Amino acid sequence: MTADPLTSLRQEASALNTAGHHEDALARYDDLVARAPDEAAWHNERAAVLRNLGRIAEARTACERAVALAPDLALAHVNLAGLLLTQGHYREGFRAYEWRLRVPDCHVPALGLRAPMWDGQPARDKCLLVAAEQGLGDTVQFVRFLAKARTRVGRLVLVVQTPLKGLCGGVAGADAVLASGETLPRHDLKISLLSLPHRLRTSLATLPAPERYLHGPPIESVQGGGLRVGIAWQGNPEGAGDRGRSVTLDILRPVLSASGVRFFSLQKNFGLDQLAAFPEVEDVGSRCATFADTAAIMKTLDLVITTDTAVAHVAGALGRPTWLLLKRAPAWRWLENRTDSPWYPSMRLYRQAMTGDWGTPVQRIAADLARVSAARDGPVA
Repeated sequence: MTADPLTSLRQEASALNTAGHHEDALARYDDLVARAPDEAAWHNERAAVLRNLGRIAEARTACERAVALAPDLALAHVNLAGLLLTQGHYREGFRAYEWRLRVPDCHVPALGLRAPMWDGQPARDKCLLVAAEQGLGDTVQFVRFLAKARTRVGRLVLVVQTPLKGLCGGVAGADAVLASGETLPRHDLKISLLSLPHRLRTSLATLPAPERYLHGPPIESVQGGGLRVGIAWQGNPEGAGDRGRSVTLDILRPVLSASGVRFFSLQKNFGLDQLAAFPEVEDVGSRCATFADTAAIMKTLDLVITTDTAVAHVAGALGRPTWLLLKRAPAWRWLENRTDSPWYPSMRLYRQAMTGDWGTPVQRIAADLARVSAARDGPVA
């Protein structure tokens, strides 16, 4: 049976976008919406391509068109949320982000619990259970909201992914921290961790951003002199969210050539085979069983250089000086065109100017690292 021409064109556009050929994908989607201007899904998918190209305002317009055409299209609301958050419209963005709970096959553990969902109102005689969702980095980023939530309830229990239990054990606001799969205590209310900023009516101006809000275990010393720099370069290559944001050690070669610097790999599970070609990088990540172990090492480092992985969030939450490499169109949390992060005061952002071109930001990091190493007489700024 011959496929419908528009269906074939849509499949081609989607495949091009997935492969990173965003300009070609956009041309196909432009053709699609010109032929069928009332198809909300195509406007939504076109918005995703524009987002990948860094054309945030245009992407938002396309998403708003999709929502206008299909007010119940949950994916369009979620995509719109990401664009609003990228632009710094946190109140509106986090409100729209609640639509993720209506996406078919949405994996949000809190939804499986029987207690009522907390609406953010004071309930000082109740126990609130807060359940993590999505990635490890998301959990580290959002546990900052527990302290404010705790002022409105009588008790707060946090459930996180197993590798984060030790690191999050002392986070402000949590009366108890459990790992996923452990027996849950009696609780009266529930909420998903990433819903807290909406329920707490968070804006960019009211974003809680302490210098550090996780503290980690006692320090595990990294021995030796010189400027001590931890590096992480790769996330899970099988994860859709990792597309375009990881690098290789070879790409970081200009950074690794800095004199007076000792480099320590914080990498776990992925990319470790690359270390064989870089004997100047000491592998400490492999001996870290949990992120509490990683945090203990980070606390003795002068600087962390990383791509957009959970390592970046842990370093930022610990208040460690962190230089973050970002792809052309990164996640909403890094906003637009900024070299700093309102989430992490100790972080500096190095962005791609063009999709796939790591040369410029890597060279900037290499130059900045050389200056810091040459003038080494205090903390890294």
